[in-house]
Amino acid sequence: MVPNQVKPSFGSRRAPQIHQNVAGLHLMSPQRSRSLPALPDGLVEEVLTRLPPDDPALLVRTALVSKDWCRLVSGPGFRRRFCQFHRTPPLLGYIYHDNCSPYFLTSSFRPLHAASPNWQIINARHGRFLIINARRGRFLVVNGREPVDPISSKPFVATEFIVWDPITDEHHRLPLPPVKYMLWNATLLCTAAGCDHSDCPWGPFLVVFVFAAHTSEEGTMSACVYSSEQGAWREPVSVRHNVHHEGPCVHMRRPTALVGNAVYFGCHPRIGVLEYDLGKHELSVIGAPHLWYWQNYVLMTAEDGGLGLASMEESNLCIWSRVASQGGCATWALPRVIELNKMLLVRDPSMISPDRYMLAAADDLGVVFIWADKNLFTIDVRSGRIEKVGVGIVGSSVIPYRNFFTPALGAAFTGEDARTAA
Repeated sequence: MVPNQVKPSFGSRRAPQIHQNVAGLHLMSPQRSRSLPALPDGLVEEVLTRLPPDDPALLVRTALVSKDWCRLVSGPGFRRRFCQFHRTPPLLGYIYHDNCSPYFLTSSFRPLHAASPNWQIINARHGRFLIINARRGRFLVVNGREPVDPISSKPFVATEFIVWDPITDEHHRLPLPPVKYMLWNATLLCTAAGCDHSDCPWGPFLVVFVFAAHTSEEGTMSACVYSSEQGAWREPVSVRHNVHHEGPCVHMRRPTALVGNAVYFGCHPRIGVLEYDLGKHELSVIGAPHLWYWQNYVLMTAEDGGLGLASMEESNLCIWSRVASQGGCATWALPRVIELNKMLLVRDPSMISPDRYMLAAADDLGVVFIWADKNLFTIDVRSGRIEKVGVGIVGSSVIPYRNFFTPALGAAFTGEDARTAA
């Protein structure tokens, strides 16, 4: 069953007043539109670059005003200036897995290419998805256990990784790492030279794969990295933890955080956070605040650019940040606590539920996804703004998708390939 979708805004700021007039021009009669004096291209672009990036429908509507406007909006020069003006890629929507079938729920962005039902979306970063291509029915047995999907609990066999751009439908297939694993997570990183990640091109990337070979209470965790430039996996590195705990030590699809030259993976709360240094190719474990279970926290980027963490403690949303102490060792500080029930009683009483889980974070946007009573909410931890973005959600996996989207409508007027027009 596809969950109902409400009209999410994904925490955008209020659009400039000018966009209401610009976006409404397509409603004018052709006679009146033709009678308007032509505006210089530079002035039109100056106005259109200020449209809110998290509502791509506005750009599509403005592109339909005239052939000249369509040419401007569909051109690579406009996209470059649009990205430079807004800088931070907006949250366009999220992938939700319902019984292993991925659904793309968004505000107004509609990907031209659908995700395959055999795909398991693992992670999204820098405008692309990291996917496991899986088949079901017949399956392999690893270490005496059947690999199962964490949502449906159905057995499946992972056959390969896929890196996918949902806007252009470009794919890059790569083999699974040549290691034995039972529990794992992975993340995708752009490595294009000089890229500031505001509008990553289709270029080189890394896949960081962390795993444990078994589910024992004490053990070793490892990481290996795939480079698209080298076309191979590096030798794994490992770190040992001696923490007694119950349950899995690492979870597939849990949010990761990229801070500086390190990527962080959430583990079982008693273990802490796994840190992989991209430059040194080293793996280490750092402590985490006192947490009860893995579903009540997500990693994110703090406001100061360092490592952050959002946790749910009863009716409070706690926003942690990792700061350097006087002795040089980093510790966790709790600079802010959001009292959810006071806000939610007014905003949406359905969220005042004893069953609430942290599902995802939109990394450096400061937006977290919380499930409550089969509804999905986003909370902007910086402004406190709350939005209901999904109804009838029954799974436990949400993958936020961030990217700039400008329409490739030039082909309708020029006959160009829509991909090159983008």
